[in-house]
Amino acid sequence: MVFQRISVPATLTIPELLEGHQAGLPDDVLGRLFRMRHVAVCHHKTDRRKTGEPYHEHCLSVEDMVRQVMQLYPDLVRSPFGEEEQEAACGHDLFEALMTSIDGFEKTILELSDYFTRRVVWLIGALTKWDRETYWEQLYWANCRDLWVVIIKILDRLHNLRTIKGFKLEKQLEYLEETLGPLLGLCARSAEYVGIRYSYAYPVYQDLICQLQETAEEELQRVTDELSFRLCVSKP
Repeated sequence: MVFQRISVPATLTIPELLEGHQAGLPDDVLGRLFRMRHVAVCHHKTDRRKTGEPYHEHCLSVEDMVRQVMQLYPDLVRSPFGEEEQEAACGHDLFEALMTSIDGFEKTILELSDYFTRRVVWLIGALTKWDRETYWEQLYWANCRDLWVVIIKILDRLHNLRTIKGFKLEKQLEYLEETLGPLLGLCARSAEYVGIRYSYAYPVYQDLICQLQETAEEELQRVTDELSFRLCVSKP
């Protein structure tokens, strides 16, 4: 299998994402895809990323990256038109801001369940960081049930790495160390499991992990160089 790198846009506007793609899909499928994008835009309407762009652009960009993976590797797609994988990617951050509000969380669960499949809601929950201490184990065991958990997580992190410059250098360093440490460790364990259970998906995992590692190492080198330069400049 020849790997093709996934394009990682820094930002995508809504017209850029919605214009001219996926023509010919059944109306109900297209409707659900547009509904999840609407949910993401409305849910994050007041949120901004550290780089200044609207937060929903990150959600739409991760969905676009999932679409690229599906186009390159159609054998990985579980839903009839790949709509569930895209919807989960677009909505992957919906629960994060609701964990402090039980009422808000339960309301959102019920609303999503009315319009999206049980798998979509489950995937969004599986990707949510409920407990920082157990998050990586949570992702691993969730991925044993659905191999798209780690795929979406990798694409989410790839897009985050493209916008990491919005953080302070020290925070960037911490984020990159997490990527090259616990996250890559999770990916390696998950790839090993996938190689046994879903051998056809193993090369795709390896390729996505390689792209994640290369991107993180490039960013780490940049951050290290900037920190070293800052230290030199600050010396009397």
